[in-house]
Amino acid sequence: MRLTNVLIFGATSGIAAATAQRYAESGGRLVLVARDPARLDILAADLRVLGAAQVDVLAADLADTERHAELITAAKDALPQLDVVLVA
Repeated sequence: MRLTNVLIFGATSGIAAATAQRYAESGGRLVLVARDPARLDILAADLRVLGAAQVDVLAADLADTERHAELITAAKDALPQLDVVLVA
């Protein structure tokens, strides 16, 4: 099985969280970005239970444009190759 590498912004709710769950169930590798670190940690734990091969979390507000470069670097460090990027 080929693992899918997924970067999800706004990961802790709605369609982004549901998408993360689907990729976790298929053993995907995930990097989750959202503002609330506590909700990210809860979601990451749930995704690991569902079968995600890897889950990394980055707590950040995308409105803070000064952090964009830092987020991209952290995401690339966690997953050098991306197959899917979701911004929700």
